[in-house]
Amino acid sequence: MLNSVNCQGSWFRLRRILWTFTLAIPIIYVYLFNIYGHMTTYTIYIPNVTTDTPERSLAKILHDSPLQQRSRLVPNAILAGVAEAKAKDMAIRGYVAHTDPDGYGPNYHARQAGYNLPGFYGKEKDANNIESLGAGIEQPLAIWNMWMHSPLHKAHLIGEIQFYRDQDEYGIGFYADPNSPQRWYWCVLIARQEN
Repeated sequence: MLNSVNCQGSWFRLRRILWTFTLAIPIIYVYLFNIYGHMTTYTIYIPNVTTDTPERSLAKILHDSPLQQRSRLVPNAILAGVAEAKAKDMAIRGYVAHTDPDGYGPNYHARQAGYNLPGFYGKEKDANNIESLGAGIEQPLAIWNMWMHSPLHKAHLIGEIQFYRDQDEYGIGFYADPNSPQRWYWCVLIARQEN
């Protein structure tokens, strides 16, 4: 049986839990009382994905995933611009595909933006060696979990094979449009530049 002191202490701890969670600190303490009235503490880890933009939240997940096999992964402004443009284009024109309605793929768009892809990457106008897409899911962790259940997306995003592991620069685009078919659109470009 809890006495009033423990109840007040529990309320204080609950307020601290809520305050901690509000500040997006990734640890929550759960206090439970065992049958003898002794308090037991459990710690639950929650990834801190509440940074200021969906793109930054997804970037943190991409970097911090225990599955990530790349030793180096850095943001690239050109790739970010291309990814953002792709996410917006999908929302505005109502499609979700690596090839846009004009027949152009991500390799083409990256090269047109000035990103120096290796010569052995596909040069066909619809080629894709660098892009993962998602739509219809708003939260970064939810889209990440969807990709982790898709073998091809997972291989690309975490570098499961050497070809992808050699890709060490990324850009992330997110676009929300409540009037578009899927509402939320994601584009992740991970690539490497020719030496």
